Amino acid sequence: MFRPPPRSSTTMAIEIVPKPALKIPFSLNILFFLSAILLLSVISGYFVLLYLEKRVSFRIEEVGSQITSAKTSEEIYLENEIKIKKKKIEDFSKSVGERKFPSKFFGFSEEPFSETKNFGKLIHPKVQISSFSLNVKDSKVNISGLTENFTTLEQQFIIFQKESLIKEVNLSGISPTAEGKINFNFDISFYPDFLK
Repeated sequence: MFRPPPRSSTTMAIEIVPKPALKIPFSLNILFFLSAILLLSVISGYFVLLYLEKRVSFRIEEVGSQITSAKTSEEIYLENEIKIKKKKIEDFSKSVGERKFPSKFFGFSEEPFSETKNFGKLIHPKVQISSFSLNVKDSKVNISGLTENFTTLEQQFIIFQKESLIKEVNLSGISPTAEGKINFNFDISFYPDFLK
């Protein structure tokens, strides 16, 4: 049960004082309205840009179809000819890039064989070449020749074996001549890209 407080002979007067209303600063009001305007501007700008994008896309398609329809049969023919010529040029460039140059093999230079691919750099001074055949497709060389003795022939064999561009060396057909010299035959295989 609720009991009221006892009353005293002195009464106090209680007054309710209303609180004054909280005033929002003017600058905050302006900031609120500016942000609301900015938000509306961004939203409306988005829709305007979306509309303009669709309109420009449609116009581009329209102009493209006009260009296509405006082409004459001669222009279409010329475009096809250009495509064919371009394909031929690309094929030619590819075949020239893959072409081997056997002329390098017989050139003269002071540089080592691995740099110039000049086969003369690999021949011993006391070796005479009597026949020579070059198979560019298989990267093979067949050499027949004459040398003064077996020591020179061995030195020639070692020269071929030490060359980094030579894949394999086979010596065959060794036979002495009536003058005491040695006939020989070398089959040499090079790595496939040695003439590029």
